[in-house]
Amino acid sequence: MNKIVLILSLLISASTWSQSEKTKLALTLYTGVSDYYGELNTQFFNMDKAYRAQFGGSLMYFLNPSFQTGIDVGFGSHGYWLPSGGYRANVWKSNAQIRYMLANDYLLPKTFKYNPYLFVGAGFADHFLDLQGLNTPGFDFTVNLGGGVSYYFTEYVGVNYNLNWAITNNDIRDNRVVGKFNDMFMIHSLGVVFPLGKLPDTDQDGVHDGRDRCPNTPFGVEVDMLGCPFDFDSDGVA
Repeated sequence: MNKIVLILSLLISASTWSQSEKTKLALTLYTGVSDYYGELNTQFFNMDKAYRAQFGGSLMYFLNPSFQTGIDVGFGSHGYWLPSGGYRANVWKSNAQIRYMLANDYLLPKTFKYNPYLFVGAGFADHFLDLQGLNTPGFDFTVNLGGGVSYYFTEYVGVNYNLNWAITNNDIRDNRVVGKFNDMFMIHSLGVVFPLGKLPDTDQDGVHDGRDRCPNTPFGVEVDMLGCPFDFDSDGVA
């Protein structure tokens, strides 16, 4: 029975772990698609014509349970297909952002196994000339808005979905078609998250603080996988 309780405790611990003050950095490597919005396409989620492949990564730094900050860097193609030529560009892009974490004990409990967030940021998008000549190359600044959610399988790896809506300061990248609003694109990405850095073990019992159920074990005492002293004779005393 004790083994069953121990296994269930470990599963709960893994499913509710999230990036926190225990690990200050988290690296995400992702792939995704870009959804262009402009004069050639006046609606997002037009899946048959506007989606292009994306690749990139982000590095986020933990500030406190409510806020993280970091940088996102990516490369991919943007565009919209039309029989008359349409628009397509290869784009390097990056943005610095600050995230508001919803699992902060104000909106959702810190132990919530999904880690949703909203973010705001600013960056750039550097458009290169497509081989078909269907865009106007150039460097734009962007305002970035969005959100996402992370789920950690263990303290070492998780998955992330992120939506980044970028509004550029130009309206000529889509093959010089100019209208009433600037060119925009939306990046949908799915990535793998790797928390970085050694996890603290305050009582030096070999079980890090994020998992340790007995955080003040005296030095040298033998502990189980949850950091609690063994009770070999089951008398309630370690």
